[in-house]
Amino acid sequence: MVTNSSAAAQRLIEEGVPDWKLAHVANGLGLDGFATDGERSRRRVITTVANLRPGKGHEILLKAAARVIRRVPDAQFRIVGDGPRRQMLGRQAATL
Repeated sequence: MVTNSSAAAQRLIEEGVPDWKLAHVANGLGLDGFATDGERSRRRVITTVANLRPGKGHEILLKAAARVIRRVPDAQFRIVGDGPRRQMLGRQAATL
């Protein structure tokens, strides 16, 4: 089984999966394949990609995003994913 975090691995171990059956592959994106001309945009975009389910903390991110946007109006936040909390999170984002 492949996990993307030590927390996920620990959870599987607690559920009875032997640790020798687990491999860890960290989330991330190598930037070497993206050429730049040396100048970076000032655009501020914060993105999270996840399953929209309880325990992920997206509601905390939305509250933080509202605070950040009040101080940095050009900041953008994007939540990419789907799951049982999608509609609730959409309502919360619209309210905030």
